[in-house]
Amino acid sequence: MNPLVNLQSTLIDGSYLKLSLTSPDYQKRTPLNLCIVVDVSKKFIQDIEKFAPEFQFSFEEVLTNALQPLLTPLSEQDTVSIVQLNTFLSSEPNQVSESVFCPKEMDEDNKKLAKEFLHSIKIQSENNNTLESLQRAFGLLSSSINNSKQNQSPVVILISDVRQSKKEKNPLESQNIINSLRELVQKNTVLDQVSINICGISENVDSYLLLDLAKEFTGQFVYLDDFSQPNKILSNVFANLITSFSTNILLRVELLNNLTFASVNPVCQLMPSTINKENNSIDISAGPIQYGQTRNIILKLSEPLNTTTTGIDAVAQVTVTVSLPSKNCVKSGQIQEIKIANLQTEKCLDELYRAIFVDFLFSNIKKYENGIQSYAISGLNRLLTTLESNSATSTYIADLAKLVKTHLDTTFSDQKLFLQNKNGLLSLARSHILQLESVSHPTLEKYRTKLQQYFINEIEEAHSKLPSPSPSPKKKNQREQDSFIKVKQFEMYEMYESTRI
Repeated sequence: MNPLVNLQSTLIDGSYLKLSLTSPDYQKRTPLNLCIVVDVSKKFIQDIEKFAPEFQFSFEEVLTNALQPLLTPLSEQDTVSIVQLNTFLSSEPNQVSESVFCPKEMDEDNKKLAKEFLHSIKIQSENNNTLESLQRAFGLLSSSINNSKQNQSPVVILISDVRQSKKEKNPLESQNIINSLRELVQKNTVLDQVSINICGISENVDSYLLLDLAKEFTGQFVYLDDFSQPNKILSNVFANLITSFSTNILLRVELLNNLTFASVNPVCQLMPSTINKENNSIDISAGPIQYGQTRNIILKLSEPLNTTTTGIDAVAQVTVTVSLPSKNCVKSGQIQEIKIANLQTEKCLDELYRAIFVDFLFSNIKKYENGIQSYAISGLNRLLTTLESNSATSTYIADLAKLVKTHLDTTFSDQKLFLQNKNGLLSLARSHILQLESVSHPTLEKYRTKLQQYFINEIEEAHSKLPSPSPSPKKKNQREQDSFIKVKQFEMYEMYESTRI
């Protein structure tokens, strides 16, 4: 598999350079050898089962329901195994302690085998042994890959709270576990690129060890403290872990032939970037990307470029660094061939959806404050359907809508928590209004006016609660205008980063 993304460039209205990054198709990836390590200590299982007593889910049912959706995106070349994080079972050879099955052969017999394994979690211990269980998982992966006739990527998913003791968190104990696993990897070349992904569950997670394991073995860390829909949450976590192509993508774009970026807001989409003015380059972090996903980045040039008359051989030098779970891959090349597109179709549709999205966000904040959560969620779901089905909508806008939906579905399901986080959502929306200021298009005018009115109303409401007397209308309007101009665009990025799962 070629681990590098495909890069395409488009010149929009001569002034905007659009870079489209597309990761490889999921089915073209290297097959996985996936080992799921499950905590079966009494306290952990009790914690999970108490999260949603009204649903009456047992831990066995949670994992059984999550098992089949997990296998859906896998191919017949993948292998899945399950190991119990339990020292008690290791001394009971007659008990089912691990199961291995292939997605292609997930027939009734193998489903029965998997269920028998999950049944064995009823034999619980008072505590667990993280090191011993991960060593067993590594050994299982090693033997399975060696016996396989094809190349496979070793992946571990650890589901646990991983509490070592009732004492304070012990950095030395954490490092000893990591060192022991590193020694095992060094002795076995097939585990050279093993990735440990963490799904920490319950309200008492020992995040010190979990984060260290994920960081040391280039995996992802997901922490869950809500089990109102346990099978759905676990399925989503699994799918996210095994379908991630890259933990991050970095781009350095350097314009050639005396071309320059716009001095203000050169990056029109995605997220703020670091600008190196000495050599006229821009560094962009595109964030994590899934298999088969496309990220669009739009860069604004200082002057329109007419490719038919300038005779320029190359527009830019682009270096792409893809951070894979096991290593970094770097690809460098010049953009010489660019497609020509029209701003009306490429950008204004995107900005229109951005305006509709912010309009929705502001209007439904009011609904949430009035306790009408169901109407807000229903409206957002309709908007998401429109965003995802329209090819003119950028991936970033769709991702942003999903991000806010996560807030509305979870964090803001509690009225008090919602009110505490309201200002963060308002900052997010205001930064989008600033993005709309530079776009001229008739369809956007009504939305721009409406959004600015939302903003002014919010300021008026805030001022009305202050003990000091209100300023004169003239000064007040000026203050509103000044405040509007000074809103920093990076608030959107901070909001995105601080809430990403």
